[in-house]
Amino acid sequence: FDLEYAEGRIKRMSVYTDNKPWVVEEPQVMKLASLCKEESIAKVGHDMKSSLKVLRQLGIDICGRCFDVMLASYLLDPSWRGHQSLEALAAEHLGLALGVPQGFRRNQAEFNFDPNSKQGLEMAARRVDAIAALEEKFSARLKEAGLEKLFSEIEMPLATVLAEMEMVGVLLDIDYFKDMSKDLERQITKLEKEIYRAAGEEFN
Repeated sequence: FDLEYAEGRIKRMSVYTDNKPWVVEEPQVMKLASLCKEESIAKVGHDMKSSLKVLRQLGIDICGRCFDVMLASYLLDPSWRGHQSLEALAAEHLGLALGVPQGFRRNQAEFNFDPNSKQGLEMAARRVDAIAALEEKFSARLKEAGLEKLFSEIEMPLATVLAEMEMVGVLLDIDYFKDMSKDLERQITKLEKEIYRAAGEEFN
C-alpha cells in the first residue's frame, strides 16, 4: 500500500490486491486504512515507519505481517544509497520510471497530488504496483541470502519501535548525563597528563 498524506489526513490510499492496483480517495479512504488493523491481512509498503506514524496519529495501528521494501533493500545491499526513494528502487530493480510529475512535490508520506488529476491517479497506481513487484523480488533474495529471519524478527519489529520513539520522544536523566560528563572530563584530564609525561612535554 501507499499513502498520500497532507493537512493532517490521508487524502488517498493505493493498494495492490487481486493482482492489480486500486486507488481510493476521500471520504472512503479511512475505511480502507482501517484494514491495516486486521491481523490476517499482510501489509507491504515502502518506508513503512513513516506510514505507521501517519496512521498512528489517526488512531490506526498496523498489525499482522508487514514487509517494507525499503528495509529489505537496505538489508540486501547496505552500501547502495537509493533505498529511501521508491523511484530509485523501481528504476534499479524493475527498470521502471516512477518520476514524480512536474509540478508535484514529494516528502516521504506527504504529497500534493491534485485529487482530480488523472496523472496523479496513474502515478499512485504505478507506485503501489512497483511496491508489490519489489516485495516479490526482495522476498526471494532474502530467502536466498538467509536473511529472512533477521528481516522479519529484527528489522521489521525495530521499525515499529523507532516510529514509537520518534512520536513520543525519549526520556533522559539529565542529572545522570551531567555526572557522566564530569567523570569523562576527569578521565580525559588524567589521560592527557599521562600522555604529556610519556612525551616529556605538552603539545596541542
